[in-house]
Amino acid sequence: MKKYIILLLATTFLLGTSVSSCTNFLEEKPESEFDEGTFYKTVESLKVGAVGAFSTLRYMYNVGTNTPLFVGMVGTDECMYPNETNLRGFIDRYTYTPTDGCIKQFWFRYYRLITACNTVIYKAQGIEGEAKLINRYVANVRFLRAWGYFNLVQTFGAVPLMTDHVTELTYDMGRTPVAEVYQLIEDDLLFCLGEDVLPKEIDGGWANYWAAKTLLAKVYITMASARAADRVAGYEQIEQTDKKLYGDALALLQDVITNSGRDLEPVYGDVFKIENKNINKETIWEIQFSAQNPYGSQWPKEYGARAINTDGQKLYGGWRTNAIAGQCNLKYVPSFWNYYDANGYDKRREWNLADYVIDFDKTNNSPIAQKPMTELSGKPQPGDNAKSVTNSGVTKYRWGATWKDEHTNFVYSNCPNNILVLRFADVLLMYAEADLMLNNGSPSDEGVEAMNRIVQRARGLNQGVAVTEDDTPGFGNYDTYTLEDVLLERARELCFERWRWYDLARTGMLEHFLENRNGFSTTKTSFDSDKNYLFPIPLSEIQISTNKDGMYQNPNY
Repeated sequence: MKKYIILLLATTFLLGTSVSSCTNFLEEKPESEFDEGTFYKTVESLKVGAVGAFSTLRYMYNVGTNTPLFVGMVGTDECMYPNETNLRGFIDRYTYTPTDGCIKQFWFRYYRLITACNTVIYKAQGIEGEAKLINRYVANVRFLRAWGYFNLVQTFGAVPLMTDHVTELTYDMGRTPVAEVYQLIEDDLLFCLGEDVLPKEIDGGWANYWAAKTLLAKVYITMASARAADRVAGYEQIEQTDKKLYGDALALLQDVITNSGRDLEPVYGDVFKIENKNINKETIWEIQFSAQNPYGSQWPKEYGARAINTDGQKLYGGWRTNAIAGQCNLKYVPSFWNYYDANGYDKRREWNLADYVIDFDKTNNSPIAQKPMTELSGKPQPGDNAKSVTNSGVTKYRWGATWKDEHTNFVYSNCPNNILVLRFADVLLMYAEADLMLNNGSPSDEGVEAMNRIVQRARGLNQGVAVTEDDTPGFGNYDTYTLEDVLLERARELCFERWRWYDLARTGMLEHFLENRNGFSTTKTSFDSDKNYLFPIPLSEIQISTNKDGMYQNPNY
């Protein structure tokens, strides 16, 4: 039996058409039909195709039926879902199965992105016009394709490699070895780094030269660290040595640090303020969202600090769920609070983790007061404390300068927060990690300096002047550091930016960093190190395949 891929006209994505939660990436019903032969004729049509591919990114962050955004986001030492009895809880507690819809949607939506990219790449071959412009649009979708496969291979291991423009095929493909998937990712990103292919200026959500360099460095570090951890089969087949991978990553990152013009924002919180999206000097690549319904970002709306009415009752209602206050779905693990300096010198904590509730006037739904969590003495306590779990809200993604600047008109479909994917702080932390590993655990002065730039910014400013190490006893600079130090600093700095599960998975450190969380029944997971370093291949993909040997399931599912 044949399964058909009807490749969608790019502009249909711009219209915000939805995907069915029960479709297969090879079975998707066409949202519109068109004659590709007449559409892809000009360079402008390639641009439309590229825009269409970028617009599919928003489906990775949609909240709705079988939403996939929780895959690789919860189930860590920093981020959790308090309820164990739905899809969010299944992913967080590692009780998911190969039939869970969110895992299937994660798979489907990334392949949808890849299919859109493959169309543009293929059609570009037959278009006459300015070669530089054609290469730029092709590079943009090759960057996206690399991003898509990078997420898939980290999540599932070996995955089918679709690189051709296909309108009809029998579903006889198998899973492609991990090393070959990474080879395609590397080839795509090296194409992006060709001379004068991508611009070096940051231009909204379009790919740029520095984003390609940053992502390629992250790919190299992931390849090397995952092979060293030896938790996932296939990485041992990668040809490059660890020294080569870390050395290439270090060179890429050094170029970004030295020549990109990117830098740390002096104030940590300024990176995430909605008014600074696309223009803060730390950003390298952001996925774009707007206040136009339905093009809003839904990921930040899963977070929030608990809200109450003036009579003390919790204030629920989907429209109230937001990044300043509300019934938040995703929480920080209470023990994550203790990752930050106990004296409060680390200013990242007060931006990222809520230690208060917002009091609303229930007659007009306006915020009237910020109150401490008195029942928790102002601090969520790790342990078997349901109130800690309930109140452990996240305030990283904000819409105003203070809790008083609440934007109640933002709902799940029109919140204009961008998803900040690559930023300069990540570059510094990756540099520190690559330097450490390249030097056999004894970092160079440059590696130590990269770590300390992160720590110095974390101290904040006092009347515009950087707070010094002398002013923060117990929260000092690094003289040297370990891989665990790097991973802890990545948690403090990059928390809730969707890196934590992947950082711990590639380094083989998931069970280690889940120890504190798993010591308490209210936050305990069912993580199995022989199983959960990969997610299961969706059962429907295996069942529909005619290649039963090639489309196999991951171990212990």
